Order: sequence, then C-alpha cells, then structure tokens
Amino acid sequence: MSNYDLSTKAVLIHLRVCRWDGTKRDARQTDKVCEELGVDEDAGYWVTNFIPPGKLDSLKAKAHVVRSVWLRYTRPWLDGGTRILPLKKKPEYDKEIKEAIAAYNAESIRWVNDDYPIIVQEMPNRLKTLLDGRQMPSGMDLLRKFRIKVNVIQIARMQDLAGSPLEDMAKEIEASLKQTASEAIASIYSELSTLITKIQKRLADPKGKFKDSLINNLRRFLEDMPDWNLTDDMALEDLRKEVVQKFGNVDPQDLRDNPMFRKGAAKAAQALADKINSVRKIDLDM
Repeated sequence: MSNYDLSTKAVLIHLRVCRWDGTKRDARQTDKVCEELGVDEDAGYWVTNFIPPGKLDSLKAKAHVVRSVWLRYTRPWLDGGTRILPLKKKPEYDKEIKEAIAAYNAESIRWVNDDYPIIVQEMPNRLKTLLDGRQMPSGMDLLRKFRIKVNVIQIARMQDLAGSPLEDMAKEIEASLKQTASEAIASIYSELSTLITKIQKRLADPKGKFKDSLINNLRRFLEDMPDWNLTDDMALEDLRKEVVQKFGNVDPQDLRDNPMFRKGAAKAAQALADKINSVRKIDLDM
C-alpha cells in the first residue's frame, strides 16, 4: 500500500436544497381539458399553481446563492451531486456557506410568516373550483420543506483498511481514488487553458475590447491552483509559475494602450496555451 492519502487534502461535500414549489398535477382537471379539446389523455396535463408564479422568487434567489457558493468552492466528484473541496479552502467555504444557509433559513421564516398567509387567504377567489377543498401545508410543515441538507464526507484513508475486511480491496480503492483525483486535475488544466485562450484571442484582435476581468479572473485562478493540486502534479505547478511570471503582474491598461506590448502578450499567451495543451495531453496519456 502506498503513502498516497487524499484524505489529508480534501473532503467530499454533498448539498441538497429542498424547496416546495406550490404546484400539483391535477388528474381530474387534465381529463376535463383533454375531453373538451377532444385529444388523447397523453396529449398533456394540467398543473395547478397554488402559489402564484413569482411569489417564491425571493426564496429561489437565496437558494441560488447557497448553490453558487457550493459550486464555486468545489469541483465534481463522481456522479450524484457529490463534490470535492480542498481542506485548505474549507474554513473560507464554511464561513460563506453558513452565511448563505442562514440567509435562506431567515427568508424561509419571513416568507412563511408574512407572504404565505396572504396567499392562502386569496386562494379561494383566485383558484375557485381548482382548489377543490385541498388543505395547504401548515407553516411548520413548510419550514420542514424549505431546508438545506449538507453532508461532509471523509475520504477513506488507505491505512485504515489494514486488517479490515476491505484490506484486499485497498489497491483497487486507492487506484479509483487516484483516477478520480486525476480527473479533477484534468479539469484544472482545462480551465487554465480556457482562461489563457480567452486572453490570447482578445489580445490577437487589435480592435477587440480588453477587459480587466480577463486578467483578474486569471490571477484569482492562479492563486487557487495550489490548493487544487491534489495529486502534487509538478508539471501543473511549473505551468502555474510560468503563467504567473508572464501575466501575474500585467496591467490590463498597458495591454489597451500599448499595441506592441499587446502584440507580444498575445504571442506569449498563445505559446502558453500550446504548452498547457501539450502537457495536459501527455498527462492524460500516461
């Protein structure tokens, strides 16, 4: 068994945002509409909006912030919504995700207490026969529906498998972890290539508008790259250092004002993009 131990570098995060959308498919109304139109029953279906469209937008916005934080700090890991987070990023992630979840929970309570009673009161006039005597969830029931589920999963340590029933599978598990981690590293190569290529294409067009964000986005990514180098890929680190050397201190205004500097930077960006893609190809073929 090797000394490879991804558990010291990252954890897995599974997040689920639970919401109630206030809609329900109505079989009786579907049959009625299909009969009136003279169409087959599989032509469509009727959905009743117990909550008027747009009335849940405030909650959707808060949920979007939660997911955005989760997606920004993590990267895909296998399937099913589980993502990997470097341990070096966890304190920063924990702070932001807790704030986002707290804002979602606060908005859930506000919506249930302030908006929902008015919507329920207006339902008989708004929906008439579509309400059909249905009882809406209570405020407490809704608060149980509006929740965030977060699971932090520790990655298996190979040494923990020694002497266990899974010891014979240790090499297979280790190989699987390495392969999945390598795929995460491949996405780093890909993103670095994308950022450099965007810069190169914009610089190569003398009339193209060069925005500060092109350089600023690259700088932020370069700062985060060491935390994401989960396999200690030296080729990736060497590339990062080379990009930092050539573009880390570039002033976007100079690229806009100095045509010769812009032309030279475009060539440098093209050379870097070619090198990144070449190194990435070698790494994937290994």
